[in-house]
Amino acid sequence: MGRTQHGTGTVRTCSGCRRPADPGPGNYARSLRGRHRLSSDELSVPNDPALDDDSSVRDWLASWQTFIRARDFDQARRLFMPGVLGFGSVATVAGSLDDLEGAQWRRVWPKLGSFAFQDEHLAVTVSSDRLLAAVAVTWASTWTDETPDHAPVQRPRPGRATIVLVRDAVTDPWRAVHTHSR
Repeated sequence: MGRTQHGTGTVRTCSGCRRPADPGPGNYARSLRGRHRLSSDELSVPNDPALDDDSSVRDWLASWQTFIRARDFDQARRLFMPGVLGFGSVATVAGSLDDLEGAQWRRVWPKLGSFAFQDEHLAVTVSSDRLLAAVAVTWASTWTDETPDHAPVQRPRPGRATIVLVRDAVTDPWRAVHTHSR
């Protein structure tokens, strides 16, 4: 995972990162990517809160993945704000949680199998106040279609999503205000 920290007057990245991301002076921005973890000597701030942000976003994704697999719409709703805005492979525009569930989730999730977010293709950016996170992630799954004689046929269905998460305080759980999945 590459992380750039600002505020000390220098831009530091982990040794495994090819290029530093610089969102501008005065920002304490973190970009959490992939599988690389910073060692303690690579961190410019002790007890880096970005590690908690990384874990909490990954926990949110793990919860949503579990609810998608279980087709547990009620539990999944708890991860979202009522006024969430979304797009999807079926829903053109969903302007509320009810719309997102009805137009996207209920039409797609029952046909998905083996749904899994791909951690190696996860990118997260957290705002300097740590109350907003933008997530880009891919997933792998299968899709079940029916042939004209009603025989189920499964095919691979990879996808990707962008998600915007918010919270009122850094100790609160994340809730989605936007999703776009394809």
